[in-house]
Amino acid sequence: MALFQFLVAKLGIPAVAFFAGMKALKAWKEQQLGKLVVIVLVAGFILFFLENPETVLNATKPIWSKLLEAFK
Repeated sequence: MALFQFLVAKLGIPAVAFFAGMKALKAWKEQQLGKLVVIVLVAGFILFFLENPETVLNATKPIWSKLLEAFK
């Protein structure tokens, strides 16, 4: 788990920040406020998932189990 946290801190967060920042600047330049809001929300969710993936996966566990049952 320490390796995962190290990689997230050193590579994951800067990569998400860079790509979200570039997309946000482009949306700002083109005056697309809705797209800008979506970019910020998605980037926030990705960062939340990277910080603690177990919380996100445990919260969505009922959805995934029902989905797997539907395909059986």
